[in-house]
Amino acid sequence: MRLLWPVAVLALIAACGEGESRSRTDDGCAITLTGARDEAWTYPQTIETFTTDYWFSDAYLEAVADTSEESFDAQMAQSAQIVTLLRIACVDSGTITSQGTYLAGRDGVNVAATSGTTRADIPAGPGSYAVAEGRLKLNGAAGTMFTEVVFEGDGRYETVPESGSLEIETWTSDHIEGSVTFDAVLRGDPAQMLHVEVTFAFGCQPWFDNC
Repeated sequence: MRLLWPVAVLALIAACGEGESRSRTDDGCAITLTGARDEAWTYPQTIETFTTDYWFSDAYLEAVADTSEESFDAQMAQSAQIVTLLRIACVDSGTITSQGTYLAGRDGVNVAATSGTTRADIPAGPGSYAVAEGRLKLNGAAGTMFTEVVFEGDGRYETVPESGSLEIETWTSDHIEGSVTFDAVLRGDPAQMLHVEVTFAFGCQPWFDNC
């Protein structure tokens, strides 16, 4: 599965990018893989690397909500996600397709709050959240995390159920820091097992308008 970003959303994010960055110079994420692959990568924070509704203003979120079928007021009344409550994309740089959608880069790790998750399930602050069961579970249980690890040559590894969690150590109005661990398997004969560890620290950037 590729995580898709409508161009309209990226354009709105970019339009917020004229302010002063208050991030730390070492903000970004680091991936360590062991098992079928023994590799380690680092990625700096970019416009695609981390996103959260908590760092956008109501005015921005309302503009995004106008592109959906349900009104902004209705979504907020349900404490629903507008863009996403939490999304981490420690991946290669993405591209804009001819169809006008953003494709996240291939090699790397994606983490996202499952689609039914609300602000009550994941408030801004420290917390621990289980990885969603199985593969491609953006529709997994509320309050859990969709995870995937992808390689251009190998394909997508299936997350092993109950194999890890997202641990948020710090989440303030302008900084978030923590880690994600999980196991993943590439089905085949023989199957290939991976243990995935991601550490991250992201700060307020000009494309956020409420931090």
